[in-house]
Amino acid sequence: MKKERKSILRFFLTLLITAVIFTILFLKIEFIGVLGALKRADTRLVLLGIFVSSLSHIFFSTARYKEILKALGCRLSFFETLILKMGSLPIKGVLPFKTGELSRVAYLKKMHNLSYPRGVISILWGYCISSLVLLLFIFAGWFFYYSTLDATM
Repeated sequence: MKKERKSILRFFLTLLITAVIFTILFLKIEFIGVLGALKRADTRLVLLGIFVSSLSHIFFSTARYKEILKALGCRLSFFETLILKMGSLPIKGVLPFKTGELSRVAYLKKMHNLSYPRGVISILWGYCISSLVLLLFIFAGWFFYYSTLDATM
């Protein structure tokens, strides 16, 4: 019974923190300005961006994290890795500095007995790989920008 109360309290506390942050953000932003920007946006491109981002997050990011965990000696199924990543998103979005990522570490320790340092390393490796991919796209963009710039001169 005590565990149920603790879970309910944790749920409502998380909900309250989310509501407070949401309220603070909307007090700082003019709602009319946001609506105006949405009206000017090309809806098809926004929906395409959301679709591609969701597919990328579900398939590529989950597979990458699964392989990182496998390299650290923790074998999870694709579905469990997906649930782990998606389950940590609300916590990661609410807490500052992405400290919600540590919920993954706690899950891995509790359910798969992966040590805390290895759990943190799994998150850091994920950020390193994401940074490398970002740098790859930056260099590709520079290459295409300067190659078309030289072609026009």
